[in-house]
Amino acid sequence: MIKRILIPLDGSKLAEQALATARILVQKIHATPILLHVIEKNAPPEVHGERHLQGIPQANAYLENLIKKNPFLKRAPVEIHVHEEEVSQLSQSIIDHASDYQADLIILTRHGEGGWKDKVVGSLVRQVIGHGHLPVLLSNARPDSEHVCTFDRILLALDGDPEHDVSEKIAADFANQLKSQLLLLTVVPTLSTLSPDQSPASLLLPSATDAMLDISEESSAEYLKNHIRKLEKMGLTVEGDVERGDPVDCILEVAAEKDMDLIVLATHGKAGLEAFFAGSVASKVITDSTIPLLLIPV
Repeated sequence: MIKRILIPLDGSKLAEQALATARILVQKIHATPILLHVIEKNAPPEVHGERHLQGIPQANAYLENLIKKNPFLKRAPVEIHVHEEEVSQLSQSIIDHASDYQADLIILTRHGEGGWKDKVVGSLVRQVIGHGHLPVLLSNARPDSEHVCTFDRILLALDGDPEHDVSEKIAADFANQLKSQLLLLTVVPTLSTLSPDQSPASLLLPSATDAMLDISEESSAEYLKNHIRKLEKMGLTVEGDVERGDPVDCILEVAAEKDMDLIVLATHGKAGLEAFFAGSVASKVITDSTIPLLLIPV
């Protein structure tokens, strides 16, 4: 259950985009927002093309001003904290503060087109997702996106891996709190969209592989039915969908066609950090999605 939300802010308009997403959660479930600024050691003069906050007084004034400018923060039991000791590892400081302040969720802003790979992967967001244990909600900062997140419809991507089913519980809690509809999606590849480690077998035995994929589609449908029954017993409104093709393409296409407000994905956390960002489904969805994402560490 989401009760406390940590929102790291660096003083830039880009980072402040997270407040739009936080506002919905604060208004709908009365979560407590925690505004955090960490004083960075040897901080650059600019961040995301804007003047970087310098010093404790300026950081405190900035956070206090944000509360004045955002009516929902004035009405909420908001907390602010400036970490005064300079740190060189911002991601670890964010993770530590999330634990210290008993946060249930961290909200960060995704970069726009081009900026994600160049500035974020390998830096702050990647490290918070990879080394933390809390769900991370990535709000959208793409200027060309007109999507307004209301959390009315949530897409949960499942791949049949029991280890990833932890995302189901968190997505269910999220949907229950927000009174959202859930769509469970599983994607079965075709011969042409098999992952590289599966492709050699398909080349040698294409007919057998194709038959196995058809069987996998049937078992995936039954797999989703079992999960839907369990979630419906919790009082949730749930649909299920099995698609065939490339997992990334299918997730993004279904999210767009069904007008989803949020995509929920499991990630492999610290153990799978390099593999995750090197080419996994989750990393590609992060790069290409135009709607918010909720990443659940496994």
